[in-house]
Parts: sequence; C-alpha cells; structure tokens
Amino acid sequence: MEHADRPSDASSKIPKPVTVRVQSLSASQPVPMTLPTTEPTTAMPVPMLVQPAPTNVPMMTQEGTSYAEKKPSRLSQYWNKVGGGSFMVSLMIHAGLLVASYFVVETVVTENKVDFLPGGESKGAEEASREVNEVVQVKPQNAMIRRIVSNSLTSSIHLPDELPMDSVDIPVMTSLMGSRSMSSGAFGGAGAGGGLGAGIGTGNVKGFLARTFFGNLGGDGLPGVFYDLKQDRKGKPLSYDANGYFQIVKAFAKNKFDANEMKDYFRAPEQMSFTFLGVPLMKAEEGPKAFAVDQHVQPRGWLVHYSGQITPPELGEWRFVGYFDDMLAVYIDGKPVLDASRDDLVNLGEEKRDDEVRQSFGGMNILNGKCYAGKWVRLTGPAKIDIVVGERPGGQVGGLLLVEHRKTKYKKRENGTPVLPLFTTATPDMEDLERMQQFSEANKAFGLELKNIPVFTLGNNKPSLGGGRMRPSSLDMLQPEQ
Repeated sequence: MEHADRPSDASSKIPKPVTVRVQSLSASQPVPMTLPTTEPTTAMPVPMLVQPAPTNVPMMTQEGTSYAEKKPSRLSQYWNKVGGGSFMVSLMIHAGLLVASYFVVETVVTENKVDFLPGGESKGAEEASREVNEVVQVKPQNAMIRRIVSNSLTSSIHLPDELPMDSVDIPVMTSLMGSRSMSSGAFGGAGAGGGLGAGIGTGNVKGFLARTFFGNLGGDGLPGVFYDLKQDRKGKPLSYDANGYFQIVKAFAKNKFDANEMKDYFRAPEQMSFTFLGVPLMKAEEGPKAFAVDQHVQPRGWLVHYSGQITPPELGEWRFVGYFDDMLAVYIDGKPVLDASRDDLVNLGEEKRDDEVRQSFGGMNILNGKCYAGKWVRLTGPAKIDIVVGERPGGQVGGLLLVEHRKTKYKKRENGTPVLPLFTTATPDMEDLERMQQFSEANKAFGLELKNIPVFTLGNNKPSLGGGRMRPSSLDMLQPEQ
C-alpha cells in the first residue's frame, strides 16, 4: 500500500525522551528515571536519563531565597572557633554543682545544730549544757554589781545606779591557762575584771586583765611568787610539819628574801601582780588555784612572796594595819614593820621581842581573827617592800592589808580607831572600787575608807610633799550618799 512504510498515528505520538535536571547532594552520575507519558499508549516506556544538577546551582527556598546566601555571621563563626558551646556546657555543669552543694551544706549545718542542743548524750551536747550553766551563773553576778548601796554608819558613799560595766558580759570560768581559777574580787588593779566569785574579767578600762584573789595575771603591781613547802623544786614530796612553817619563813626573811633561800622548794611557773589585798574567807585551795598549780599542790603549807620598790604618795610617817589567816607580814628595807598573822610570826623564838610590829588595833575583829597595827615608819623616798601571805595547816584563808598616814585625819569608829583605806599600788578603777565597797559592806562593823585612797607607785619616783591621793577622775565615779 501507498502508506505501508509510514508509522501509524499511535507511534507518531510517542513522546521524545526528556532530560530533567535534578538537584542531587551526592550523585555524580545521571540517575535513570522513568516518567509516565502524558497520554495513554501501548508503546513501551522510554527510559530517561536524569542528569544531576550542577553543584554550583543554588537551591531555592520557598520564599525564593538561596540557601547559599544564608552564611553564619562572623560572631557565630568566632564563637564556634573559640569553643563557646563547650564553655556554656561547662558553665551549666558548674552552676548545677554549686546549687547541689548549697543544699548539702545547709543540711549538714542543720544537723550539727541539733546535735549540740543541751540534754543530748553527745560531747557537743555536754559542752552546750556547760555554756548554758555559765550564762545562768552570770545573771545574778551582774545583778549583784549593778547597784551597791551602803547602809553602814561608817561609809558615806554609794555607787551610781548605772555602772559602765553593765554592758559587759562577764563569763564565769573555773579555769584559765590550765587549772587556774580566776577568782576576782580580791586583788584589784589597773584594768577591768569581772565581778565576784570564780571568773575572769574583760572590762572596758584598760583591756583584758585576769584577776584572782592573789593578784592579777598581767598588769601593774608587785610581782608575786608562789612556793610549796611540801615539795622540792622538781615536785618530789618533802617532809612537812606545820609547826615548822614559820621558821622557814623567818629564815627567808633573815636572808633579805633572797630567792636562793627557797631554791629547794617547788615554785609555781607563773607570777601574779599585787595591787591591793582584801580577801573574804574562802577555802585555802584558792591560793594554788590562782597560780594554776592546784592539780599539783595540796592546799596547805604554801606561801606567796610579793616584792618590789615603792614610793609613797606623800612624805612622812606611815604604818601598815591588817590581818590574814594564816600569815601576813610586811617588811620595809628588810626590816619587819607588821606581823598581822593569826599567830605570832616575827617574834617567834626571838630573845628580844619587837612588840611594835604587832599592836592591838582597838581590839577590832575582822573575819575570823584580830586586826593588828604595825610600827610607824618614816618614808622619805623609794623603799623596798616585801609582803608574805600563806597558809600552814589548810582550811580557810582570808584577810586584808591597810595603810595609815600619821598626819591624815580619818573618820573614827566608836572605839576611836580610824577607818583606813587598803594599801594600794595602782590607782583603783571602777571595778576595784566596787570590790572594796563589797568587802566593806560584808564587814560593816569594820568598814573601809573608800574616798581618800593613797596610791604607792612602783619604782623610783619622787614622792609628793602633800596631797598625794587618788586622782579626782577616779573619785568622780562615786557620789555622796543622800
């Protein structure tokens, strides 16, 4: 036929292969794909080659923007370069650890507080209980020294209602520096101390000063040395007889209180500073406690020696008056001027007695014994003084040491004896005046002079020709009784 070699209409409608460019991220070769024809056909599908799109052709977003155009900023590139992401992770980890530590520490602290409450069986609870007991003991002590009013006919002063020390909490302690019992209220001195009974003072006048009945730990005053006649210097026991106690003291005095005379006896490592003596009756163990040797020294057969150079506040004649259970003696330039011991010390065993060193002071009783007056001594300048106090058999100790100037007019008692001040080697502060007042009030029949207190200075000073008394600044703290 004429049209036999021509393709049919169906075959003439077969579409030509179409090349489609497809973006590929990895393929580098054409990807064969089969696309359906647009019209139904009976012919075989025509294989098609799909060429991957060139890699330099940018991909487009739906908004028509190229992905290649969205490059990271310089700040982001620098942040990634320096490891900013790692830094943030580390910072978050450390922050978490801090938060966790806070809760752990708070839990531990809370548990420790509970452990230290009084009443438990732990060591901390026992310590807390002791602290509570100390606070309870302080309250009546402070209340006692808040206001002290004299009802004695021989005393003409009272202390102001508000004392400077009211703002000071005075801790009560049974020991300091070992087994020391810091019993304040007896020996005073420069500085501030703490009330009555066992305790130490932290007052506001001249700083910290620990006070005991036998002197101050530090501060001004005559240095005092403690000896135990029952032990040698190494602490080994010695044979001791209370009847031979005074003979040992007399031998010490005969050798001008040379320390070599006592080299064979035990000596306490620490010294105390004497400023005044006014000790109420107490157990004899307070002596060793004051020098922190009560764990090694029995409360008998001990003595304390105070020595130094003093200058009187005024030229003229002076004498010492006092009493102490069990021994009190005063020596000026090596010579006895007062024996105010419970029994005769200075004249013991002497062929020639010196009764002037032990004169009756109007038959006055003080504490548990008799008060004695010594001989008059003319002081024209500095002089060496030695004071010895001590205890022979044990039991109790207590006493006082007064001083009298011949030309000074004092108040008189009914029996004609003068009301005298305590012998003092430092200007009394408010704390000292309170203690003197308390001692006077506890012995109303005896009483003390509290306004006109001569102060014997330490060292080689020039005495005054007259009027060498307490500075007015100290007297301003006292007011006349209404």
